[in-house]
Order: sequence, then structure tokens, then C-alpha cells
Amino acid sequence: MNGPVELIGLFLAGIGAGIVNTLAGGGSFLALAALVWAGLPPHVANATNRVGVLLQSGVAYATLRAQPTDEAEPAHGWAEFGVVAFAALLGASAAVAVDPKAFAALLGPLLIMMVAASLARPAAWSERGEPSAWRWPALAAAGFYGGFLQAGVGLLLLPAFVMLGGLEATTANRRKVAFVGGLTVPALAVYASQGLVAVQPAVALALGSALGGFLGARFSLAGGAKLIRWAVAGVVVLTAIRLWF
Repeated sequence: MNGPVELIGLFLAGIGAGIVNTLAGGGSFLALAALVWAGLPPHVANATNRVGVLLQSGVAYATLRAQPTDEAEPAHGWAEFGVVAFAALLGASAAVAVDPKAFAALLGPLLIMMVAASLARPAAWSERGEPSAWRWPALAAAGFYGGFLQAGVGLLLLPAFVMLGGLEATTANRRKVAFVGGLTVPALAVYASQGLVAVQPAVALALGSALGGFLGARFSLAGGAKLIRWAVAGVVVLTAIRLWF
């Protein structure tokens, strides 16, 4: 059981993660790192993080849904969601099958790889392409990764929606938020069934994430998004070093 200091720290980290997700993206890198630094084993931190992701995704989607858009939702959305959700179920099942020590060794390199991709943010990812059949394996891969680790899954979903799905950026972002929340449901069910979700840290982090998302939507920092990404990258590198040693 975590003490008050750890829970307050997780709440504050959740606020930071919510703001990061709103201003820059990649808040789950910070949330996952906070859970590891709070003393949770990496595989438990990976499972526990999903509660905050689910709550924050719901709040974010409700906000985005209320905003007007010029593009109608594509008719094949439910089929795409089914592919992503099923792949997430497989990804979560694979994660719980991995030995906890092996998962801890794998987590650091995966986090660094994904945070490096978030810093690169190639412009081509936002260039709208023609709808392609390749979006289906791309969505399946994103769903599997989302179920397995989740942090940075938006980096995989957005290109699938924009470059391979032909969606406009605003519609793609709204769909990304909805799919992240949706794929979290089967993944969280798998982790909860294995008793891997630490309830108190999950609630503290989730409440902070919701507040952070609210604050991030109300305030913006001129030029702050780039600085935030680099700050998160630093936290991830320190967390990876801790996992390795």
C-alpha cells in the first residue's frame, strides 16, 4: 500500500501527464515513469496506468466531440475499432504472459524508442493520403502495442488514420482519442483479471490526469510544447536507467 506522500506525488504526476497530453502528447510516458518511481513493479505500473488513460480519454473525447468539424465520421469506423480492440486484447494477453523480470528489461528500451519517435514527429505523419488497405494491418499493430504497453500509441494510430485512412487531421485526432479509450477497456479487463491493477495509485493518478487535462485545455504555453516533450524525454531516460540498474 502506498503512503500519502506517494499518492500525492502520483496525483501531481497525473496533473502533469494530463497537461502534457493536451499541449504536446505523450503524457503516458510521464505517468508510467511516475508509477515506476513510486515503487510499483514495471508490469504492475503498465497495468495501473490504464485507469488514468481511460478516464482522461473519456474527458478528452467528450470535449472534442462538442467541437464542430467539417468532416463527417467515416462509415467504416466500427470495423476499424473492432480490429484495434481485438488486437489490444491480444497485446494485453501477451504482456501478462511475459515474465515480470523480462518485462522490466524490455520496458526501458521500448519507452526510449517511443519517446524518440514522439520527439521526431515527422511532418509526413500529418500529410493526408488516400484510403489504403494497409491501414488495417497498421491499426492491428497499433492496437497490439496499445494493449501491450500503451504509452505513445497515438504515434501509431495517427498515421494509420491520416496517411493510410485519408482522414483530415482534426477528425483523425478525435478518432485517435476515442480509439485509445476504447482499446484500453479490453486491455484493462485483462490486467484487472490478473490482479495487476494497484487501486490506490490508479485512482490518484487518474484524478490528477483528469484535472491536468482540464487545465491543459484552458491554458496554453507559448512555445511550451517542445520544451515539455524534451522534459518528458529526460524523465523517460532516467526511468530507463533505473530499470536497467
